[in-house]
Amino acid sequence: MKKIHTQYIKKIYRELGDYLSPYFKKIGISANQITLSRIVFVLFGSILILNDDILSKIITLFFFIIFSLFDAADGSLARITKKSLFGMWLDTVIDRFGLLIIFTFFGIKLVTIDNHEIVFVIINFLILILYLIKFSFLSDVSCKEKYLEFRNFNKYLGVINNLHKEQPNEIDKYCYDYLKRNFNLKNLCKFIYHQFSPHTANLILYMGLINLLNYYKIGLTALLFFYIIWIILDIYKITL
Repeated sequence: MKKIHTQYIKKIYRELGDYLSPYFKKIGISANQITLSRIVFVLFGSILILNDDILSKIITLFFFIIFSLFDAADGSLARITKKSLFGMWLDTVIDRFGLLIIFTFFGIKLVTIDNHEIVFVIINFLILILYLIKFSFLSDVSCKEKYLEFRNFNKYLGVINNLHKEQPNEIDKYCYDYLKRNFNLKNLCKFIYHQFSPHTANLILYMGLINLLNYYKIGLTALLFFYIIWIILDIYKITL
């Protein structure tokens, strides 16, 4: 079953992945090989973070986009060839390992920018920790089978995983067409919050843009506050 995405950036990556996957299949590249190649892109892109020239920053952003694009492409290829439990496991590991590489080199970069201000190095790694809490621990409640009964409280949790017949209407609420038909401040805020929140694909894109624009301190501080508020709201909803 094709995964349903409610963020437009993920939809774009998925459409491009679906377009590229037949070509990968034709030349004999497997889904796992695409998955493993992502490490090469994220590693070289992260190393270039240490350079200050504009070309290096553009290449870093491009490699980060390829890293996310190939995350969609390997899944698209697996669907038309052969899925494997190892491939699904490897995909998740590469996601987490790739982010670890990105934030490690960001930490090194921040040290070189200002040797006397360690606070933003701490903020950098705190963002990574909060990301892992959000998507490795709190997301268990939304995804794992053992929490299935807990997910009956959809109206409180806003869960859209494990889709049932009635849930496409919930998904529509995150789309532009729904916003256009039902425009008000609340729906506008919900749309912006959902489309631009730092899920994995957006987070990687934002890190590339922060590096490109040299907005290290402002960008990282904004991400930190977003994750703190996001996790507090998640814990509150789950506690309900």
